[in-house]
Amino acid sequence: MLIKINMLLYRKIILNPSKFKEIAMNIYIMRHSIAGFNAPNDFSRRLTKEGEQLAHQKGEKLLSLCQKEAFLFDAVLVSPYKRAQETFKIVMQADKILSKNATIQTCEFITPDGKIEPTLLEIEALKVQGVKNLLIVSHLPFVSILTQELSGHLQGFNCADICKLSSENDRFIFEMML
Repeated sequence: MLIKINMLLYRKIILNPSKFKEIAMNIYIMRHSIAGFNAPNDFSRRLTKEGEQLAHQKGEKLLSLCQKEAFLFDAVLVSPYKRAQETFKIVMQADKILSKNATIQTCEFITPDGKIEPTLLEIEALKVQGVKNLLIVSHLPFVSILTQELSGHLQGFNCADICKLSSENDRFIFEMML
């Protein structure tokens, strides 16, 4: 349902792209933290104690950046896999990095073998809806592929790494890694 609605928005962008070029957006793409392998399947893998600590450290850095640059996240896209969900719950610092009206979506298309096209549609739809700061929590190789697709920048990700991309007209620019 969400994809159908956003495809309508995407068509509006295609028909009148100049209207949406000036909409600014920052995207923070995060790889999940360190996960163990003691699980019945890949979907169920959970963070290790070290992974929880690393996610907490990255959450502190992200909170510090939010405070320094005076922003909160308007929207979050999270993989349904357990380790990504756990990473997000730790990183969000008891909602300290989320705006009051932030939307949090669990997205089947941002898994390790995720689909780029629906993700790009969702990003454009969120941009059109006025989202200024988007956090995406996912997996390798998806986070690297998405970063390259959006910015043209090939970026490797260690566990819990966060990449910041900012929009410039109709494309995204690689800014930094946290």
